[in-house]
Amino acid sequence: MEAAVERSRAAILRGDVYCSSRCGFNCKRAAYDRAVIEADALATCLGEGWRPEVWENCGWCYAAHKGVMHVHPKRQGSSIAGAWEVSGYTCYFNSAKQVVTDAILPEDAVGFAVQDARTLIERLREDLAAIAQ
Repeated sequence: MEAAVERSRAAILRGDVYCSSRCGFNCKRAAYDRAVIEADALATCLGEGWRPEVWENCGWCYAAHKGVMHVHPKRQGSSIAGAWEVSGYTCYFNSAKQVVTDAILPEDAVGFAVQDARTLIERLREDLAAIAQ
């Protein structure tokens, strides 16, 4: 049964369509190719240790991840046809307390998330100090 599930998730190339039977949106190969290129560029932009991710979810999606951080583009347009514009990025810092930030540039989204996480740490220290007295 598991092998059948995995096969149904695999994208199949049929002409200009590159889509899995589970999706059924007839996603275009051009959208996949663009997602791969942009995921690689995003991971490269963010630096050492960042890895690209590409997946299908009613269109081709992408992100870059490093440890507990994931950076996703904000896109307008078709992820099925590959006709989208990136208007910014969202960084998910998935630690014990999730920190989510938005920015126009991916580096800024990461920077804001790190700043917010440091602020959270300081607030937790202050709160713990107040109750420990």
